[in-house]
Amino acid sequence: MNGIDVSEFNGDVDWQTAKNAGLQFAILRCGYGSDTFNQDDKTFTRNVAECERLSIPYGIYLYSYALNTENAKSELAHILRLVKGHKPQFPVYLDMEDADGYKAAHGMPSPRTLTDIIHTVCSGLKSAGYLAGYYVNKDWYDHFIYPKELENYVFWYARPGIARPDKECGVWQSSFPETGGHWPGADIS
Repeated sequence: MNGIDVSEFNGDVDWQTAKNAGLQFAILRCGYGSDTFNQDDKTFTRNVAECERLSIPYGIYLYSYALNTENAKSELAHILRLVKGHKPQFPVYLDMEDADGYKAAHGMPSPRTLTDIIHTVCSGLKSAGYLAGYYVNKDWYDHFIYPKELENYVFWYARPGIARPDKECGVWQSSFPETGGHWPGADIS
């Protein structure tokens, strides 16, 4: 299946053109960090509406800034506030990368704490009736979390540049915008 993940950084996606080009699913960012309105993704509402209008199956993700489980509870509330009333066909994910260096700059949590953060959010999502998952790359999977403890959740694996995933995963992000794809500026899964 061909899918993309998008956020406000991709601008207004032409969903009809994407569907016509073979898009089969999308994973939409709802926001980032704690449950404050200014951290909602500015394109989330439009992206959900367009996917629903065009019958494009979608999942949802929130980019995490949590440094502890108390922060994770606020991130869970953030997700639940935004997904209320929607029925994503793919999981709702917690994106645990540290692309902007925030976690490293504020005292990178231990693997125990990072695993607990994922579990806090994912177990809350499951309790609310959603299929729950988490997103990490190979380095995070191998060094920053305890993946065996997260087997009840869907793993979205960021590992471009290989012919097939080297880890068991529900969704594999196989390329980033600079490595090509049909949808410029979007990560390909």
